[in-house]
Amino acid sequence: MTGFSYSEGKDLEEVPVFFRHPHPKIYKKIEKTTDLIKKGVKPGEFENKGGLSRENYQNFFNIIYHRHLTLNKFLKFNKQYGIQATKSVFEDENKDLKGIWNALVLLVDFPDKKNVTSAKHYNDLLFSEGKVETGSMRDYYREVSGNHLDLHGDVEGWYQTTKNYSDYVDLGQVNKDTLKWNMPRAKALVKETIQQAKEDNSFNFSKYDNDGNGKIDILIVVYAGEGAERTSDFSQIYPHRGKFSQPVVLTDGIVADNYILMHELPSHDLGGYCHEVAHSLGVPDLYLPDFSSTMVGRWCLMGVGCYNNDGKTPGHLSAWCKSHLGWTKPEIIKGPPQTYHILGGTDTGKRIFKMEVKGSQGKEYFLVENRQKKGFDEYLPNHGLLIWHVDENKVGNYFPNTDYKHPFLSLEQADGKNELGERVIEFSSLGPNLTKKDLTGDEGDVYPGDTNNRTFNAQSKPNSKSSKGYQSLVSITDITDSGEGLSAKMGYNPPGQIIIPFPLWHIFKYLKPNK
Repeated sequence: MTGFSYSEGKDLEEVPVFFRHPHPKIYKKIEKTTDLIKKGVKPGEFENKGGLSRENYQNFFNIIYHRHLTLNKFLKFNKQYGIQATKSVFEDENKDLKGIWNALVLLVDFPDKKNVTSAKHYNDLLFSEGKVETGSMRDYYREVSGNHLDLHGDVEGWYQTTKNYSDYVDLGQVNKDTLKWNMPRAKALVKETIQQAKEDNSFNFSKYDNDGNGKIDILIVVYAGEGAERTSDFSQIYPHRGKFSQPVVLTDGIVADNYILMHELPSHDLGGYCHEVAHSLGVPDLYLPDFSSTMVGRWCLMGVGCYNNDGKTPGHLSAWCKSHLGWTKPEIIKGPPQTYHILGGTDTGKRIFKMEVKGSQGKEYFLVENRQKKGFDEYLPNHGLLIWHVDENKVGNYFPNTDYKHPFLSLEQADGKNELGERVIEFSSLGPNLTKKDLTGDEGDVYPGDTNNRTFNAQSKPNSKSSKGYQSLVSITDITDSGEGLSAKMGYNPPGQIIIPFPLWHIFKYLKPNK
């Protein structure tokens, strides 16, 4: 990264918006560009040889660096205030996310960038039933919620802005001197679009207040063109879920408090909508906010599962997300090991099991689920048993997985490599550096998986110890071959002999009994 400059990050905001993780393909292009630089290829040839332009390459690392500063800021805040630092992770947990919910979608283009997609396309992509070959957003949420949530909605527009496209871009070379994480220009775009919709005088905005709190629950603004998270071109608008500092007053006593901003192209990107709507429903991003680790990979919509099948077939939410949203109630195991049938697939009979770490007062636990490559999970890396490790003591300010060494939610990867917990981007005094790793999930993450691992307990790798390294007594053994009805022996082993970790055990051979 020699020769690249970074801004000082003086304008980082206390309440950042929630940015969608960059598409995994961008990291491959970054890696390719780095190799081209090392080989002395001229910058003008980067794109023709499969890399990024020099400008986009530099902008990517500039953005990543600022995100890293944000992460360090939150880590410091969380260390100082501990669990009291929690802000938004659980803010929406009292919503009743069942039955019909209505969303409002507004389409907007620009004098210098016109739309190429019809409003009907968005009605089909988002709210149709059985029309889209790979499924709509309505289909997605009916499946992942176990038929609890049925998303309906209205699509209006295209509206047109008063200014050109570049006037609404916050990041990148275009506005490098005014980089702000609260996205003031993008928010101006959203407000302008809302105002045009309001002037139509044809809206009953109360229709979109599903929980009766006076706010639109799901407001989506779709802007013409592509998004920076897919192209790494930061002269483009970056999609996100944001919140206004002051709510926008509408009619009928309703206000717009938060919003979702998504791009028009590619028109098949269902995963982006499902991911951002999940924020409005009440779940956070589960990757590191500096984009250096996906943490949960393709195994969860709130990781990079939104990009499965290039976004056409986003993966399910993780067991924790579904439990948090009230769509499933984990079955709590408290007794000694016995055989349980762990139903998977996409039906409503799917079972999730919970095993608490002894002495954690319910704040730390393991969630067990069976994931099969069916329905919207068709493009998972593999199928089988997933064991999630949850430590609510690690919930951080806005981003629960700020500490990748001790995360809030992590996957106990059956192959023992813990690759999802590693960084794709490493940071040094010289700036960010991309490692040659594709850490989005693989066949070895599930049980038994490609390593044929059928045991998860105190002695296995990975093991069932707590985040602090204590014995949890949790034991999962005799995991059968993957299928919709796989089984495992799950429960708590009685406290046995003390297991002394290497290298301390060898000192005991020098100890002599008292006479």
